[in-house]
Amino acid sequence: MEIFTLLNAKFFLQLEDGDEDNIKAHYSDMRAELVEYAHSNTHWRVIHTGLSIFISEVAEILGYAKGLLSRYAKRILEIAKCLLNQIEMAVSAKIALDPVTENKEVQETTAEVTFTGNYADFCELIHLIIACKLINGGSKATQQHIKKGLHSLFGLEFDPKKYQNARDGIKRRCPAKGSRVTYFLDSMVDVVNAELAA
Repeated sequence: MEIFTLLNAKFFLQLEDGDEDNIKAHYSDMRAELVEYAHSNTHWRVIHTGLSIFISEVAEILGYAKGLLSRYAKRILEIAKCLLNQIEMAVSAKIALDPVTENKEVQETTAEVTFTGNYADFCELIHLIIACKLINGGSKATQQHIKKGLHSLFGLEFDPKKYQNARDGIKRRCPAKGSRVTYFLDSMVDVVNAELAA
């Protein structure tokens, strides 16, 4: 069952057994497996549950682990917590996290929606959606699918060069206090709502 995938990893099994043998290599494999698991096309609820169980199990083992095992377990635990936090932030911002089929054609929209804002802001919006939906960007094919789909939704033609030029020219804005990520997520939702209401 996919929920328990992480608990079958060599790193976790050795951690459970208190076996330090080749733990550095297994740590590297575990780190890569965590990222791959979080980026997979599995439903976000399954990923969330799997990460939550993994975090709980590793935290429990940390209570008695020593030496190298303790050090590597702490590092893995922090990575897992960060991935879980990204999913929770995306969900709280009401961003759809359903898997995107990479070979799926972009559907033509019949809604007459026009974009009224600054194109650079629109590009930043797309970038944030990709970052939140796919955690670390996902594959290039999936990114292209999202970019083309959002351009189509707002009646715009997707030009990769124009898009990149706009992205390069964006000056990221951030309040003096508070979470930078929360600020951008809130801004993103505001832009989407404003454009859909226009």
